[in-house]
Amino acid sequence: MSINVLRMTSKFFKLLSDVNVLKIILLLKNNEKSFQVIQNNLNITQSHQSHLMRKLIDSNILIVRREQRKKIYKIKNKIIFRILGEAKGFLTEIQKEKIDELKDFNLYDI
Repeated sequence: MSINVLRMTSKFFKLLSDVNVLKIILLLKNNEKSFQVIQNNLNITQSHQSHLMRKLIDSNILIVRREQRKKIYKIKNKIIFRILGEAKGFLTEIQKEKIDELKDFNLYDI
């Protein structure tokens, strides 16, 4: 992988490391929503939400359109949900391995 691809990948995962970004993406999973509807579901300031929305647009995860005075957001590419699903599967597998390790743990071996 080239250094540019590595940097882009790092930037992408850094954006996804913000729990509020993940909440926004999941809120928009089934349909588009206005800025206000999204804000009502988050516990962050309007300026912080605007900052996150801009990052999501710049990263080609969201698109925005105007409906009179409202901004309406939707997911640009549904592949993001496959990526999140793979991450969830990976994390679930890690948790299963940890549970299996605990099952094998024997206090008498200490």
